[in-house]
Amino acid sequence: MAPSLKVRLSWGRSHLETRMVIDTGSTFSAVPSEVAEVLGLEKGDRTQERAAVGGPVPARASRVHLHVLSPDLEGKVLLSFPLDPILVTEKGRDTPVALLGRRPFFEHYDLILRERRHQFVLQEARD
Repeated sequence: MAPSLKVRLSWGRSHLETRMVIDTGSTFSAVPSEVAEVLGLEKGDRTQERAAVGGPVPARASRVHLHVLSPDLEGKVLLSFPLDPILVTEKGRDTPVALLGRRPFFEHYDLILRERRHQFVLQEARD
């Protein structure tokens, strides 16, 4: 199973709790169009073709606020961070899940994978 984070995505007064798969091979984070609709995300005018495992996927840039939630303590926010940009995939060509890519999140946090233990650790990046 791919590592994922329990998160709350928010925009304005709307929010949605979900899981985001950590995608270290992706430059940017992405959400399916249904997530964008629930949150009322404003999408850019220009559709861009983004590389994906199954081939190019059309997407538009948006922004959202990410709140990483504790896996153990219900609703406890561990950290908050704006995801700008976040890509919204086009309806009918959606990513099946929300993906947490490297930028801008991993410019500020390091990820340590402990594959044999099925664990991962996030910590603030140090220069």
